Amino acid sequence: FSNVAGMGLEESAKSIAMVMHIYKDASMTADKAASVLTLAANKTATSVEEMANSFGYIGPIAAQLGITLEETAAAVGLLADSGLRGTKGATALRQALNSIANPSNEARNAFEQLGISFSDSEGNIKDLNGMLLELKVSLSGLSEVEKGEFLGKMFNIRGQTAITSFINMLNDAPGKFAALRDEVSDVNFVFEANNKLMETSAMRFKKSMADMKTSMKSLGAGMLDLFQPVLDILTGIGTIMSKAMADSPAFRAITGGSAVTAGVG
Repeated sequence: FSNVAGMGLEESAKSIAMVMHIYKDASMTADKAASVLTLAANKTATSVEEMANSFGYIGPIAAQLGITLEETAAAVGLLADSGLRGTKGATALRQALNSIANPSNEARNAFEQLGISFSDSEGNIKDLNGMLLELKVSLSGLSEVEKGEFLGKMFNIRGQTAITSFINMLNDAPGKFAALRDEVSDVNFVFEANNKLMETSAMRFKKSMADMKTSMKSLGAGMLDLFQPVLDILTGIGTIMSKAMADSPAFRAITGGSAVTAGVG
């Protein structure tokens, strides 16, 4: 994960541990947490570091409402696309979700006046995409001024910023949120991307050794014989380091599986 995300090893481990703790009731794995955060960041105008930091703000309330990791990551990414990057967007979304989970009397009255319900017919709370579509439909017959007034009552100024951004997005592209949520669901993304990185690094090292041998040969057989022990040692070190990294428990925890060990002998 740290290789793919461009973050430090310790920072990466802390980010994954945080997400796994937040979604512990959903049997979250390190592989899934790393893949979803990385994919969401890659597909939107944010970074993996900003995505991870945002979960410190929005993750707990999202998990409380049953909003999945994929939907939360998609929401953070789409807010970044609209200009609300990182903790700015996460704080706005947290306010909006808090208003849904624990509405004020003013917010509750506004929900009732517009006939808004965030639960289905069986009493189960809707997913985030369903909530946003519910709001979009309920506000569709109002003027822009009326929409602003109702959104302010329901979500306060900060939460209103996030919800307005989502509604504008859904007006322009109704399926955009659901599409991104589905796109970030590839739980094997980081594992496969990391394997490719390791394979590339090992192949580069192996090619460097081959090029060095060729250079030695061009200088004469005696020169190659003189440096052959050094080349053998370097090749052995490369193989050992590659295998040690792949077998490291910490590395496995962060990548969510076993890594490719590419020999360089």
